[in-house]
Amino acid sequence: GQFLPLKDSLFVGRRNLAQELEGALSMGSRRPTFLLNSERRMGKTSVLQQLPFLLGSSYISVFYNLQQPGLYANAATFLGFLADNIAREMTVRGLSVEKPAYGTLRTQSNDAALYSYFEDWLSRVEEILVRENRTLLLALDEFEMLEEIEQAKYMDVRLLLNWMRSIIQFHPRIALLFS
Repeated sequence: GQFLPLKDSLFVGRRNLAQELEGALSMGSRRPTFLLNSERRMGKTSVLQQLPFLLGSSYISVFYNLQQPGLYANAATFLGFLADNIAREMTVRGLSVEKPAYGTLRTQSNDAALYSYFEDWLSRVEEILVRENRTLLLALDEFEMLEEIEQAKYMDVRLLLNWMRSIIQFHPRIALLFS
């Protein structure tokens, strides 16, 4: 997939950034993956946290702060956190989705089986998105933290990146934004 670099909020304003995102998200399966990049303390996190209020009702933005230390205890914890936030944001918008039980996530035989189980759950989420003509935007802030997580051996970041690549290539109703 291609990346669409986004100008940071200091230069274009939050509303313009949201309009740029909406335009690119509306491209369907041809939409790019997004990269929001600028110097520290320029307002990137604030913009990402405000996206649910700035984007139109066709878009469900879910913010993830990848600096949260407990997030990386293991792959089950990470995917459970993703699922909880996706389910919460969809429920807020009147879209009922059953989240996977954390216990079920933890009982998968290995990380590959865990990602497979999560992928099945995410496919059911995507069916709802298609039916309701919505797009899910997963906004991953502080993406560079994944390098530290890999070095500390908390989880297999290679599997996570492969999963993200799969999302980019095969899930037209789910978009990724890295910051």
